Amino acid sequence: MYIPKKNYKNHFFIVILFLLIIGCENKDLKKFKEAEAKNTSVAYKSYLDEYPNGEFKQKAQIEMEYLVLVENLSQALDYEEKKEHSSSLPFYKKVLDGYSFLQKNSLDYDQRLNYLLYEDALKKHFNVINDMLVNFENSIKEKIEVLSKRSQGFILHQGKWVTKEEKFRSDQLAKGLVLHNNQWMTKDEKFKQTQIAKGLIHYEEKWISVKDFEKIQKGKGFVKYKEKWITQKEFDQAQIAKGLVKCKGRWITVEQAQKTNVLVKYKDGWIVQKKSKSLEIIENDTFYDGCTFSLKEDEKYKITRCVFKNCSFQTDVTFRQIENCRFVNCNFSNKFCLDLYNTKITELPKEILQLSNLTCLDLTFTKITELPKEIEQLSSLTKLKLGATKITELPKEIAQLSSLTHLDLGSTQITELPKEIVQLSSLTHLDLTDTPITELPKEILQLSSLTKLILHNTKITMLPEEIGQLSSLKTLSLRYSSIIELPKEIGQLSSLETLDVSYTNIIALPKEIGKLSSLTFLDLSHVDNIILPAEIGQLSSLTHLDMYHAKITKLPKEIGLLSSLTELGLAGTEITELPKEIGQLSSLKTLNLYNSNITELPKEIEQLPNLEIIR
Repeated sequence: MYIPKKNYKNHFFIVILFLLIIGCENKDLKKFKEAEAKNTSVAYKSYLDEYPNGEFKQKAQIEMEYLVLVENLSQALDYEEKKEHSSSLPFYKKVLDGYSFLQKNSLDYDQRLNYLLYEDALKKHFNVINDMLVNFENSIKEKIEVLSKRSQGFILHQGKWVTKEEKFRSDQLAKGLVLHNNQWMTKDEKFKQTQIAKGLIHYEEKWISVKDFEKIQKGKGFVKYKEKWITQKEFDQAQIAKGLVKCKGRWITVEQAQKTNVLVKYKDGWIVQKKSKSLEIIENDTFYDGCTFSLKEDEKYKITRCVFKNCSFQTDVTFRQIENCRFVNCNFSNKFCLDLYNTKITELPKEILQLSNLTCLDLTFTKITELPKEIEQLSSLTKLKLGATKITELPKEIAQLSSLTHLDLGSTQITELPKEIVQLSSLTHLDLTDTPITELPKEILQLSSLTKLILHNTKITMLPEEIGQLSSLKTLSLRYSSIIELPKEIGQLSSLETLDVSYTNIIALPKEIGKLSSLTFLDLSHVDNIILPAEIGQLSSLTHLDMYHAKITKLPKEIGLLSSLTELGLAGTEITELPKEIGQLSSLKTLNLYNSNITELPKEIEQLPNLEIIR
């Protein structure tokens, strides 16, 4: 801030002139002149100390007070620049005191010449000081108020002095928070705490009672244990770890169980023994001796640590898991299946390979990479599903499965079959879908009981002449395969009922096709440039002929000889007209011409009153 400096040079000459005029200069005046020349508060004070009642007393006091005021003001401003507000306050107070003195005494000048000479200078001082200190006074008062408020613990917030607590509350409210139980939180948090205080639980976007929550958890098969909900298996394991045994649905100590039940030691643990009982459920950790089971056929059971001795199963039973279990001298009246579909099993455990009564084993989509030679021990096995596994070959011991009727190898990496497979005299169903084989293994052609052969999406281009040896074959499916023609020996398959060559590159059917007297279903859908031989009319048992989107342009007139045909599918074909002999198909119920090029029907079709035409 600018502080005006005094310049009394002109005053000095005026005084000299005045002294010359009056012709005298006393010591009082000389001392004052010395003080005036030095122009310091100390010099003026020295004058006042030496001449307390001197002629220039009032003027010296005014000058001294002014200089002291300037010094105090300068010191106060220095502290302000250093942000040392508390240190500046005493100096501001002195400035105000000096200002009050000057303002009061400057109005009491007498009319003597000495004071008149200085009146303009004094007025100048006071005008400058007045303008300056009016602002300073307000500023100092504000600073004093600020320091006073701060010393009392107040904070300036949004133009008001408030306590820290009031400011904190204002800030929290501005954030949208609310005070609940002496804690600041969001409205959602308050609502959550309120609901919890009511004893409610947040579950699936809803607040429900503890009782309802427990019902839901129990309905899912969970058990409450140590303030947590765990699976029944985890609970059972925790109880076993404590050395407890399960008896009549309750977990008790071995000592307690021995008083009322017979316990059996099994694999480093105790399991409860049940004798000669008729049961409809299976419990884990139990020794069943001479029990008869009537289980639900549509349920798949998971069991652990069970022994079945001399037991009888009256219904079909399917297990999803058999862990640490044994079956000794048991009788299964119907199917005994183990469904491990899409489980993480990587190899067959010994206890499974010892299940001599097992009739069905499904390993589809498991992590198994090979079959152990001990597979031969499953002497009762009738169905073996290995689809979508990483198995690349079958062990020769598979030939010992004399009861096997179904073998599914679809989507495996098997490229050939062991020659011993011909010993599977009971095999009726063989699925080689999506395997990398390029030709039909000759061993298959010796499976005289084979009734169904699935070769979907294989690289086979030709069927061997020996295909005619499969006298029992009822279904031959070559859908999506690379087959380009059928051998004439196909006509020897007198039992064949279903022939599917859809989505293949076959261009013609051999005339021997007419010898398939048992054929009821023939699918030629999506076959390019197919030609039907006249012998097609000899298929007296044919009921379904599908040629959807096949690139066939003409039907032979012999089509009218298919007396058993009930459904004829020509949707999307390139046929432009139907032969009049179609009116002879007395059994025809459905004729699908949707999206075909046929625009006009022969009048003979009117002879078929029960026919439904789809266009």
